[in-house]
This record gives sequence, C-alpha cells and structure tokens, in this order.
Amino acid sequence: LDDESRAAFDSWYASGDDGCFDDWLAAILDSSAAGEAARRMTALLARAGECANTLPAELSAVISPIQQLLQQVCVKSIASLNQT
Repeated sequence: LDDESRAAFDSWYASGDDGCFDDWLAAILDSSAAGEAARRMTALLARAGECANTLPAELSAVISPIQQLLQQVCVKSIASLNQT
C-alpha cells in the first residue's frame, strides 16, 4: 500500500469498524504485503532456530514444540497465499 492508503488503513483498523473489510482485504491481497509478511516470518523463524540451538537441553525441549507449531502455521499460511 502507498503511504496514503497505509495511513487510511491504519485509521480504519484502529477504529474497530468492520465496514469496508472486503475492500481492505482485496487491497492487501493485491499488494505485496502478505508475501512480505511471510518472508519476514520465515526469516524470524530461521533466526529463532539458530538461537534455539544454543540453549540448554531443558529449555530446548520446552521451546522446540512451540517453534515447530509456529513453523507449521507459517508454512500453511504461505501455502494459502500461493493458492490465491
């Protein structure tokens, strides 16, 4: 979204009004926003994986299932983006 549209979206979102939802959804899906968010999430998950490898085994055992769940959600989200 351009700067003007982004400001209008932020204002609409902050208002809590669900009017124009379909219009904003279409605008976002037509933009590169969803793909950029997926790219950033993938990069963050990769960095988290690198950090997790340095943790003690006890912490890694707790964090690993959560990290795997986040990765699965991200992969499913990206797959759904590729279908649109």
